[in-house]
Parts: sequence; structure tokens; C-alpha cells
Amino acid sequence: MPKCFALTLKSLVTRYAQLIGVLYDDITLEQLKKNKKVKTVMVEIFIVLFFLIFFPALYTKAPIYLSNFEAINQLKTFLPSDQDFKFLDAGCGTGRVLKALSSEFPKGSFEGIELSPLLALFATLLTWRSQNVRVKLGTLFTHQLKNYDYIYAFLSPVAHAMLYEYLEKLGFQGTLVLNSFPLDKIAHDLKIEGKQTLFLYKLNFTDKDLRLPEKKG
Repeated sequence: MPKCFALTLKSLVTRYAQLIGVLYDDITLEQLKKNKKVKTVMVEIFIVLFFLIFFPALYTKAPIYLSNFEAINQLKTFLPSDQDFKFLDAGCGTGRVLKALSSEFPKGSFEGIELSPLLALFATLLTWRSQNVRVKLGTLFTHQLKNYDYIYAFLSPVAHAMLYEYLEKLGFQGTLVLNSFPLDKIAHDLKIEGKQTLFLYKLNFTDKDLRLPEKKG
């Protein structure tokens, strides 16, 4: 875990403990409402929670987008049910995609990467009973992405472009699935329309001739 996040979590736990101490000292509701220390601690806890959830978006250049159930059902239409495969949710958020797909595709191996500590914790708790799911805390661009068959991302236009360039550098061979924000420079192989449209790119960066053609204009 990054040091700044570890220190922030430590601060959150400390302030929460202080709040519990105050609550035990001030038993009545009226005293609780008048206690400025309680209000101060609660505001600080809210700020820390907000920081832990949303600050990583500044690093990744991607706001927090959650895949809807329609998009999850669209993912199910092209994943193989009769063979093993490795699937990565790049920025897995709450883990709802991993949870839904892992139960439908027991032969698949599902992983999620999430930079927000609280969201990573939530995703871990949501999927802890799923034996074919693993959630990691970290950033995409320090992770080895070459060994996946499918990489799914719902980030932002800038982050999607960065991800594509990183996959090119790694020599990725597989399918890149982008939610809502297609790549500008290359054509997609398949488009599945909906409230959240999916764009599929079959990539093979180990063979120059198999790269997707650039868009003209």
C-alpha cells in the first residue's frame, strides 16, 4: 500500500477511536448534539473518506464510473463458457463486475485492480467467497498486463489512451474491452450498443501486421 494511503488510514482509525471515546463520555443525545468535538471529528472522518475514495482519480485521470447491469450482461455475450481464460477489470471499483462474471464463468480467472483503498476493500469483501476472483490494490501502469486474455476498463478517454499505449509497450495479445469511451486512433473490432456502449479491440502487438488500422481523418 502506498505510504500516503497507509498514513491516511492510520489517521482515520485514530480519529474514529477518538469519536468513540467522546460518545462514551457524552451519553445523552442533547449533549452529543452540543459537543463540538464530535462534530469536528465527524467532519474530519468524512474528509478522509472522501480523500480515500476520490483522490486516486487525480492520479489515474479517471473519475469513478460504475458499470451498469446492462454492460455486465453485454460482457457475458462474448466470454467463453467452455474454456479457461484470464479476465482483468482495470479499475474494478466496488467489484460488481467481478462478482457477476465469476459466478457465470467458473472456468475463468478474474482479477481486479483498484487504486482507491476503500473501493479495493469493498471489492474484496464483495467477492471474498468467489474462489476464482482476486482483487489487488495498486495502479495499472505498474502491473504486468501481458498475461490476460481480456482486459476490461471503464475509465476515461485519456486513461483509455494511456492504457492502450501501455499494452502496446508490453506486447499484449488479447481483447481490450472499453466501456463508453472508444480509442481515437484505431478502429474497434466490435461495438455493442447500450446505455453504456462497449468497444472491443482484438490486439496482437507481437506481430506488426496484425495491429488495427489507424482511423483516417
